[in-house]
Amino acid sequence: MPEKTFTKEERLRKRRDIDKVFKEGRAFKGTIFNAYVLRNSLGHPRIGIVVGRKFGGAVQRNRIKRLLRESYRLNKGLVGEGIDMVLLPKPAPYLAGTGPGGTRPSASGGSKGMSGRTRRTVRGANFRQVEEEFKKLITRIKRDGGTAGT
Repeated sequence: MPEKTFTKEERLRKRRDIDKVFKEGRAFKGTIFNAYVLRNSLGHPRIGIVVGRKFGGAVQRNRIKRLLRESYRLNKGLVGEGIDMVLLPKPAPYLAGTGPGGTRPSASGGSKGMSGRTRRTVRGANFRQVEEEFKKLITRIKRDGGTAGT
């Protein structure tokens, strides 16, 4: 059983590494977040988490990152050896274009043009939901042969 730590060697820390996964990797779409996966030659998995400002202030973004990191840390035995993975959380479905009734969401409920309803949806994800989604994506990645690159 792998050690339950999250070391520096397991992190994608450089922008060029994350950009390479986005550019050359394979995308796996989930309901809460998407995973971009690319094979590496290091013999161990690395993970990067990208959370944009549309998810709220620093407190909300850091909470999302903590949830994703913890689900990886506890389930890294399921992740294949030698892959780079970038996790990108998804906003609420109604932010992708127009809101209910064909209108754009109102900016009055939150900061940075984001409605308060969206914040509650993003904040509302609990660890169990995130971990379940992570496990589903890892299973799909393994089943579909998952990784691109060398």
